[in-house]
Amino acid sequence: MMRLIRVPVYALCLTLLFGMAAPTSAQDFRGRINGAVTDNTGAVLPGVTVTAASPALIQTQTQVTGAEGDFRFIALPPGVYDLTFELAGFQTTKREGIRVVINQTLTVDQQMNVATLRQCRLL
Repeated sequence: MMRLIRVPVYALCLTLLFGMAAPTSAQDFRGRINGAVTDNTGAVLPGVTVTAASPALIQTQTQVTGAEGDFRFIALPPGVYDLTFELAGFQTTKREGIRVVINQTLTVDQQMNVATLRQCRLL
């Protein structure tokens, strides 16, 4: 009779142990930055090179905005980041001090201004 009681208790303990371990292994130890790039009229800008730089990275990461002007950095280690936005014919723009934390998605939208004639000659 004692043997029949122990088996369900052991099975219950194992089930609880594995059930509690699953959520901890699914935790994400990285953050994300998403956003969209537009011009000063609000029109989306595809083809913008967006560069993420941080001491938390071994090397910079680069994305290019899609047809809707959107970009995504999906696996960034926690830290403070600078984003640089570049597109021919527009002023290069830099956003500094963006703090990425574990398991958080930040939205960083950016508006770019058309470069002046003098700036275009320098390019």
